[in-house]
Amino acid sequence: MTTVLVVDDVAADRALAGGLIEKGTGFTVTFASSGEEALERIRRLTPDAVVTDLQMGDLTGLDLVQILADEFPDLPVLLMTAHGSEEIATAALQAGAATYVPKTQLADRLATSLQQVVELFRGDERFSRLLKFMSHADTSFVLENDPKLIPPLIAHLQQQLTRAGFCTATESVRVGIALEEALSNALYHGNLEISRESFEEARAAMLAGEPFDLVRQRSGQSPYRERTIHVQVELRQDVARFTVEDQGPGFDTSNLPNSADAASWQRAPGQGLHLIYSLMDEVQYNEQGNRVTMLKHRTVPQEPDLAEITLED
Repeated sequence: MTTVLVVDDVAADRALAGGLIEKGTGFTVTFASSGEEALERIRRLTPDAVVTDLQMGDLTGLDLVQILADEFPDLPVLLMTAHGSEEIATAALQAGAATYVPKTQLADRLATSLQQVVELFRGDERFSRLLKFMSHADTSFVLENDPKLIPPLIAHLQQQLTRAGFCTATESVRVGIALEEALSNALYHGNLEISRESFEEARAAMLAGEPFDLVRQRSGQSPYRERTIHVQVELRQDVARFTVEDQGPGFDTSNLPNSADAASWQRAPGQGLHLIYSLMDEVQYNEQGNRVTMLKHRTVPQEPDLAEITLED
């Protein structure tokens, strides 16, 4: 039985989140009305996951995330934020949260995101030990312009990273967030040339499994329908390389922000880039702006005396 602790100082919000989790996952839900109460219950009951509000009383959601990261590093924490900005999300992820869901998208995303995180943290021992001896894997995908292909691709890559012992489950979830941004950009901004004003509407519809008129319209028109997204994944013992390339017109890469200059993010062509740059160790765009290469360095120590096994898909 999977038990989830929901933490929120507003009773109505606790009930809403708990109801969505129970209905969408079948997990058992228990509640805490403050960060302090949550810590007491976690230390006593050891739930399988924690879903917490960001803004609470003396002990905020970010405070709780930081404490749990030290005391319970294998306990996944999903943060609910009323704002949903990339800056807040990044702060939560850097503090130790596995992922986040804006409160405006709880109905569409909470249950699915929580279920994916719990499954990823549990892993699968049948494959994990073998894949820790993998020395090199190359995988490539050519995707049509179907938003429904993005979540299963990300889940597949996250499982590959975790089972190979390349990074922790928390770090794998963060990689998935960056990949979701890159793939969404390739689909909506790149191949379908959807404006930034319509981008969030289109992605919200995708996450809810609902059609979006402009996406459906352009997916059946030339030149959009002929375009594809090329995804190349190279996993080595010390680094994972992800390349996402669309066939759209690209964008002006001279407007890319300086990763060391926080103010430059306000002038960035897309705020989602903040997540990509923050969650990946290295990010490079080609001159045309239609291909991004993201590197993530290994965070889990390698197994000694690794066997030379090469897997190519």
